[in-house]
Amino acid sequence: DLTNVLSMLTTSQSGVLNLYGSSGVGKTTLATKAFSQWSGPKFKVDLREIDEMKGVHFHVFLALSERSGQVGVSYEANTVIAKMEQVKQNSERDILLFLDNADKFVAAANELNASFGSLLDRLLGNPSGKTTQTNLKILLTSRSEFRHGMSLKVQNRELRALERESSNQLLLNQGRISEVPINQREKLVDMCKGKPLLLNGMAAILRQEIADAERLLGTIEQELDVPQSEETGRASKETVKVERFDVKEEGIDQEQLSCLRKIFFFLPSNTLKESAVSLSLFCRPFTVETAAKILDVDASEAAIRLEGMRNSQVITVTEDKELHYDIHPLMRNFLKSVGNSKMFSKAFQKSKENFSKHFVSRITELSSLLDKDFVKASESFEVEKQNFELALDISLKSDSLLISKEHHESLMICYFLEAMLDANQRRKIFRSWADKAMEGKTCM
Repeated sequence: DLTNVLSMLTTSQSGVLNLYGSSGVGKTTLATKAFSQWSGPKFKVDLREIDEMKGVHFHVFLALSERSGQVGVSYEANTVIAKMEQVKQNSERDILLFLDNADKFVAAANELNASFGSLLDRLLGNPSGKTTQTNLKILLTSRSEFRHGMSLKVQNRELRALERESSNQLLLNQGRISEVPINQREKLVDMCKGKPLLLNGMAAILRQEIADAERLLGTIEQELDVPQSEETGRASKETVKVERFDVKEEGIDQEQLSCLRKIFFFLPSNTLKESAVSLSLFCRPFTVETAAKILDVDASEAAIRLEGMRNSQVITVTEDKELHYDIHPLMRNFLKSVGNSKMFSKAFQKSKENFSKHFVSRITELSSLLDKDFVKASESFEVEKQNFELALDISLKSDSLLISKEHHESLMICYFLEAMLDANQRRKIFRSWADKAMEGKTCM
């Protein structure tokens, strides 16, 4: 598959290659390997949790700017196109732009899909009319084909689950199960349905000798008791949204859900289980130091826990400029649903409080940078925006406020202004907003 992907990127007439398939099938892993072997200039952008084009513009522009050492902030398509043209003019080799987790932008033929396709089309072109000796190739990963009504040439390549032989070999290599009876090995392979995410998790359990194959194939006695809407305690039913794990929406079946349960419940200790649930709050990759804040432990203890979860394939390591840990979207959604079970709700609630406290305080820290380094403050704010939004959401719910989602961004801006401006400045800005609102104009 890796050879085929590299071949399609270098020889295909299509400017865009979309690797699509169900969750856990290995799209990001394969695309990352192709990215690492690309010899020319390359840029990676994770579109996870981003649902607006201005977010795409920002992150692509940031990735392109970091290479030149001239980091800037832009939410405009034209600026991104100009920056890419500059990269092309300065490069002697073909360029690769890797857009990971592009699900929300390719899934349906809507305005978002059209805007995304238009951006890719413009990135591939030469707006100034100048000819360049380099080509741009765009690599996408998503859960569906990229269909659009434009002239943009896209090659959709479905990534399927591993064949039985490959699945068996993965278990043999990673799980050291040569002594496991063939019939038990085949049952494990059947349960995982050829998905590397699940196969690696099951292999980790066997490799660490946490359980043998017979026990692993048995049922998990601890059943998750996810609270129903009427069991949300004294909080208002209307203000509490319980995270649920929908196997149909996630594109898996009950046997694969059973694998996720086993990977989680066979974590060596309750501390690691509670830590895994707590870290599912992160919307983006995170550092040891930030994890320590959410887990309310020192950095050395956090590092030990993170490595324990990594050894069990619950989290993974990603190294860009510094070491980060990450959670696969399928695993993250599962862990969030576990957090609402009675067994883990107390630890999950405590982590939510820590999460909200940490990221709200980060807004205050960033505000102090505005006068000194506006670009750096704005960049940091946007990079962590999804975590800030979740922190705000947690804060609002804990205050028993019923505020619709469409107003959350405005509130976050107000929080930012609250932190960075003095009382007189705030009064001046809010008075001007009020005046414009009275005039029937939209301010935010």
